[in-house]
Amino acid sequence: MASSSELVPTADRPNVTLINVFSISTSDSERFLEHWRTSAALMSEQPGFVRTCMYCATAETAEFRYVNVAEWASIADFDRAQSNPRWRAIIQRFVTDPEIAVTSKPALYRPIIELCPVAGSLPGNEAAPQSRDMTDAVASSEERSYRFYRHRAHPEFRLVLRVGDPLPRATTADQWVMTRERAASDVSTDILEDIGRRGYAVFRLGVELSEIPVSETNGPDTTGL
Repeated sequence: MASSSELVPTADRPNVTLINVFSISTSDSERFLEHWRTSAALMSEQPGFVRTCMYCATAETAEFRYVNVAEWASIADFDRAQSNPRWRAIIQRFVTDPEIAVTSKPALYRPIIELCPVAGSLPGNEAAPQSRDMTDAVASSEERSYRFYRHRAHPEFRLVLRVGDPLPRATTADQWVMTRERAASDVSTDILEDIGRRGYAVFRLGVELSEIPVSETNGPDTTGL
């Protein structure tokens, strides 16, 4: 009989996640969230920022009323963002606000194991494969999102990956800055086909027409010029 869940190693993923828990009274919540929105808006503009979400406990008796989860492309990106003088000024105003009493416990984490459904255990789907990646279980290739990265040292080079896929072994996370995330419908067919063949796509901006190889047999066609 197929198992109802599967442990999936995820240690090869480059991103890191900030998890910050906040203990705060209900009466201070509105002012706390005002400070957090200001801080989060600035951090979202920093290189390497991926996404963030603030969670609120459903029970009033929860020890931590709010939990912030923020994903970054690398530890180096997160450290650089925290050294931003504007962000540090925002945090200083927050911690010295006399109208808020809050304690927080932030830490950075990397995913190492995920628990996800096995398609073969679903009713009516007994013939399905016994193990699948979580991203495949929740979305088909047409529904998946793609992230675009810019090379730090050579910004004319761009890298495109499916969300959740690891970086190619030939490069490292600290070499790239994520610029945007797009649905498959907003990604060109050529890029999607390239990712389908080798797991990623790389292209270069600013190429000159003179760099395009000219056929030695026919030469350039100028009849339409």
